[in-house]
Amino acid sequence: MQILNKKRMAMVAIVLVLLYLGYRIHDARSYAAMLRETTLNAIAPPVSILSLQPVQATESITLPGTIVRC
Repeated sequence: MQILNKKRMAMVAIVLVLLYLGYRIHDARSYAAMLRETTLNAIAPPVSILSLQPVQATESITLPGTIVRC
């Protein structure tokens, strides 16, 4: 009878350890997915362009190294 109780306790302990490990793996994967989504949204926020229309240049800029003739 004692041997049966020890085996039963060992089986219960093994099942509990396996359940805990499965929970930890699931939790880590769901956290990684949430972190990936949050990071992608923070890095490059979604932008939509409705239509492109070229416009005429109204100003010019002088960049360093530009040769200006007087």
